[in-house]
Amino acid sequence: MIKIPFKLESNIELTLKKINSMHIFFLRNTNTGLSTWFYANDINDMKGISRAIKKGVHTVSIGHQKKIVLKGVGFKGSVIDNELVLRIGKKDPVNYKIPENVFIRMQGTRVLAWSPDLSIINNFFHMILKKTPIRKGTIVYE
Repeated sequence: MIKIPFKLESNIELTLKKINSMHIFFLRNTNTGLSTWFYANDINDMKGISRAIKKGVHTVSIGHQKKIVLKGVGFKGSVIDNELVLRIGKKDPVNYKIPENVFIRMQGTRVLAWSPDLSIINNFFHMILKKTPIRKGTIVYE
């Protein structure tokens, strides 16, 4: 039995499975259904495991956030039917399908993205920066 040196919130489930010599930890938020996992080779490394559990709890409770800013006169964005619609100096708006498990909110010219998986946000913003037919520096990370 592993004893962790802090108390988990009541809505967080922690499960441990051993596969060969690896110990795999699963964390799940019962309210939102968000989950993550990590593994440890050395089950006696309580400092590393505690740090990973705290990071995992943060991930399933709050998730990851990133922002990009639209810099330009008349640049606007909106979210319509699971699509991010950017008006960035072109006659027609540019539509980007929002990936699953990514939540987008517009705050003026800022595009705020939240997800339990940071790589999904990074890939989505990279696709926007790569496909946007405008000059460099008009869409930037904040």
